Amino acid sequence: MKGNKKSALWRYGMLILTSGILVTLLLLAPLDGIKYWGWDVAVFRAGSKALLNSENPYVPTNIHRFSDGSELASIPYYVYSPFFGILIAPLAMMSPWLAFRLWFLINMILYIISVVIIMSALEWRPRPKAFAGLAVALAFFAPLRTLLGIGQSGVIILFFLSLCFWLLKRGHPYPAGISLSMAFFKPNLFLLLPFFLLRRQWDFLSGFILSIAVTILPFLGLVDDWFRALQFAHAENIKNGCLPFSSLNMFLRCLLHGQDSGILLSWLAMALIAIATFLLIKRNTQTSFPNFDLQMALVVTLGLIVIDNIRVADLVLMIFPFLIALNTLRQHIKVWKRRIVVGLLMMAYIIPYIAAFMLPDSIIWDLPVWYAGMPTALGIALVILLGAYRSRKEIVLAT
Repeated sequence: MKGNKKSALWRYGMLILTSGILVTLLLLAPLDGIKYWGWDVAVFRAGSKALLNSENPYVPTNIHRFSDGSELASIPYYVYSPFFGILIAPLAMMSPWLAFRLWFLINMILYIISVVIIMSALEWRPRPKAFAGLAVALAFFAPLRTLLGIGQSGVIILFFLSLCFWLLKRGHPYPAGISLSMAFFKPNLFLLLPFFLLRRQWDFLSGFILSIAVTILPFLGLVDDWFRALQFAHAENIKNGCLPFSSLNMFLRCLLHGQDSGILLSWLAMALIAIATFLLIKRNTQTSFPNFDLQMALVVTLGLIVIDNIRVADLVLMIFPFLIALNTLRQHIKVWKRRIVVGLLMMAYIIPYIAAFMLPDSIIWDLPVWYAGMPTALGIALVILLGAYRSRKEIVLAT
């Protein structure tokens, strides 16, 4: 009993310390000195401000008009859903300086909350030393650095994904569907829809569809412009070659400089990966089972591998499958499989750091396509864990 109290007090102490560090960073850190500081948040803040002024946020001139002199991303198009602009409306009412710093703080807090939610859903309460090691690893997760610097929105998606997962594990599919819909201002989690459709999760899908309808209908006149802006921004990104992307799909294409053979290789690889994933997730299982966790984690990872406009900042979503894989390793798996999985997880985590030593910084950070190795290694680890879990003789729940 005393041990549990000490452990709880230690965790609360860590949370208080972390909160103090966050506030200190917000007030004192020289954030303005970060290269590309606030580029993306400046764009969707301007889009939000345009909406509040009854202007079309998908017209590029309106982004410049409502940017309040902020430095914008190299491709300054607002490509989020109209609802996202309303969601972040408070930022549009602030000065850029305050809005950027507040967004930085919100992202850090939601990042921590997302981790706590996932671990709560998994009923995973690590011991103090393990918790401290995990906290350090999460703090130095490479995509988080990029996300916080440019002000991207991947942590918001991670938060709603984590909340969706927690609700599913607690047996609340309808609000879980609503939660997932909140993350669909970008297409990164699109593959979860056929995943739940395959499982006939009608309550979940009903909540999702109803929520999407409620958030889209008031802005129905802007939907065409939204999709047009998405296509326009994608075309502009393609003109920059390998610069913006970090999916395996785009890595294979860039490897052969966009030649027809590279595109064919990419399509073939994506088809094989999709088929393999389908074979591993087609078996339906209850959401309360660990097997479901691995299946959902694999589908999220698959999206990061195959969706061609995935960026470094979007790879913060890998925290979700990372934690699920680590939780599964707490169970009794054959030693050789455990070693392979641990090696793959370590590879996925340190690829950016290895490349930073091997290549000039300008290459690794300006060519996010090298990050394709991260979700690929993590996806292979999840496949091994799912394969082990399908054989009940090879894995037994730890006591």
